[in-house]
Amino acid sequence: MPISFILKAPVAPTRTHGLQIGLDSSPLTSTLSTSTVALIDGNVDIAAAPNWINTLSNGVGFAEPGTINGIDVYNWAAYGDSDSWRAADDGHVEVYKSNDNAIWTLVKDYDQPPVFSHSTGRFNFRCTFDAAETAKYFKVRNGGPNTLVTGGNAPPRASEIEVFIL
Repeated sequence: MPISFILKAPVAPTRTHGLQIGLDSSPLTSTLSTSTVALIDGNVDIAAAPNWINTLSNGVGFAEPGTINGIDVYNWAAYGDSDSWRAADDGHVEVYKSNDNAIWTLVKDYDQPPVFSHSTGRFNFRCTFDAAETAKYFKVRNGGPNTLVTGGNAPPRASEIEVFIL
């Protein structure tokens, strides 16, 4: 009798917490303390967090540690042309992971994450990892030194954080 296999595509873990910390000046030991459910409600059209000022972090948590390949950050407002998105004055974006929301490990530092657009024309960014990462919490931090800007406009405001598996 032949044996058959059904291959299923990997599924990203379910986000159970949307979290934020205003000034994340100690990113290796800070705690995402503000519950921000709107960051994981599926609505990319309503701002869920304050402006991405210097050192602000937004993140997600899972009920159990989950494995992902990256994070998409959706922004509330439309900003100029996608090529102009940047972290001002040599700033950068960082992604961290943690299993306890207290001790964090840097996953990757991005000079300028690639921009993608969704149907409403807002410019968002994607942070892909070099390898799959497993943790209970992930955060995306504006590493500064200044506010994230796009084309010289006001800073973006996160509306949704999604995780994915490639």
